Amino acid sequence: VGILIAMVLVYGSVRSSIVAIGRNPLAKRTIQSSMLKVIGIAIIVLITSLGTVYMILKG
Repeated sequence: VGILIAMVLVYGSVRSSIVAIGRNPLAKRTIQSSMLKVIGIAIIVLITSLGTVYMILKG
C-alpha cells in the first residue's frame, strides 16, 4: 500500500509539474521546488511503510 501511495504521489507531481512549466515557464523554480517537496513526502511514506512491514515480519 505504501509503495502504491508513493508511486501515485510521484506520478501526479511529475505530470502536473510538466503541465505547469509548459503553461508558465517563468515559474520553473517554484514548480521544481514544489515537486521536490512532494517527492520528499513520497520517500518518507515509502520508508515508513517499509519500516512498518519490517516490524510486523520481525515480530
